[in-house]
Amino acid sequence: MPSTSIPFVQVATPQVAQRVAPGGAWVLHAALGLSLLIAAFGGVVLGVLAATGTGPGRDRWLASVQAHGDLQLWGWFAVFIVALTFEFIVRLNRRPAVPLRTRVLVLTLLGSGALMSAAGRIAGAQGVVVGGAGLEVAGAVLFATVVFRVPPARPWHEDLHPAFFRAGALWLVVAAVVELFAALAMQAGATPAGVLHVAAECVLRGFVLNVTVAVGLRAFPGHLGLPSVSVRSQRAIGLLLNGGLVLWVAGRVLEDGAAAAGVQAAGDLVLAAALGWMTVVFGIPGAMRAWRRVRERPQWMVPLAWAGLVIYSLGLAGGALALAAGATPQLLTAGAVRHALMLGFVGPLLLAMCHVVLERFGTGHLLWRGVLTAGFVLLIVAWPLRVLPPLVAGGEDAMARAAMGIAGILVTAALVLAAAAVLRNGLAVTTFERSFRTRR
Repeated sequence: MPSTSIPFVQVATPQVAQRVAPGGAWVLHAALGLSLLIAAFGGVVLGVLAATGTGPGRDRWLASVQAHGDLQLWGWFAVFIVALTFEFIVRLNRRPAVPLRTRVLVLTLLGSGALMSAAGRIAGAQGVVVGGAGLEVAGAVLFATVVFRVPPARPWHEDLHPAFFRAGALWLVVAAVVELFAALAMQAGATPAGVLHVAAECVLRGFVLNVTVAVGLRAFPGHLGLPSVSVRSQRAIGLLLNGGLVLWVAGRVLEDGAAAAGVQAAGDLVLAAALGWMTVVFGIPGAMRAWRRVRERPQWMVPLAWAGLVIYSLGLAGGALALAAGATPQLLTAGAVRHALMLGFVGPLLLAMCHVVLERFGTGHLLWRGVLTAGFVLLIVAWPLRVLPPLVAGGEDAMARAAMGIAGILVTAALVLAAAAVLRNGLAVTTFERSFRTRR
């Protein structure tokens, strides 16, 4: 019987290390882990000292609060979210990875800038603070350049998520420039509180929330089973989110008076409307009702973290109405509302997404899952202890200070646990890459 040739097709499949853990994956894990440690042993410690009035928080209270803000906003949030953006923006747009040296340079500029600025404030060294702010400006500008050079995978009329990445990058540049101007105006270890307030809100409302929307538009439907968001709704979110911040900043730039207070209040109300609309179109209420049927931990973690965003939006709206009515803003109350966003939403959301990121962008298996989940739970327990005392009792009595101190301890423990899980997975990625190169 004559032989018959059978046709076949050759399929080029990438090597395992290329599919699962591309070279330089250690940068992501190192950045995430170190930013969490900066927040735990730097930012939170200074915050607790300021809240309890001990150590530098007694003699140099304002400088301690501002150093705390530098470490939390730039050393934790900026470094952590920029590292994630480098991974998401190329994957979501099907582009090559950002060069390793560029990633390391941007993250180093932001992290070292935060450390220098905070150390300079505690020491009362203006030159060090100015140098740290300059590094933050350089890191933010380079990051924005990278973001704008990534072409969208789909036309703008089909998907606006790259626009949110770009808006977030621009707001980070604005925040860094404002930080630099504030550092140049530093006196006695502290800078004008109003100027730094603008920088903080640009980081939180502009950078953090825009990048959250950018990632959520694509990651939430794919990983959490939430509904897709239409382009029309995306456009509404973008206009309300960024328009509200522009209004708020304009109100801060205006001289004190009824007009300035009215513009600020309008900005807060517009932002609250944006957050409410986000909650609806992302399908968060339905996810909360279906929490008993979820199969993956992030499916219940993200809606639980989103509750902090809802509380923040309510506090924002309430404060805006009081401001429009002529009430004088209280520093501790405004700080409590801001911490509802930081500790009630952003922090837990980052740890929830780490459950996905460490598994998908690493070896394909999440190590120390229980440790990472424990860090998330501790944050959920801690943030009401930090937020409620200033809102209910003014935050001045001994019991309120004790509650905020306990919150700081819980937050520190949460961040340390999360950092340990991140670095453990980073070690596994590094070992995997090394073993694969050895086999080759």
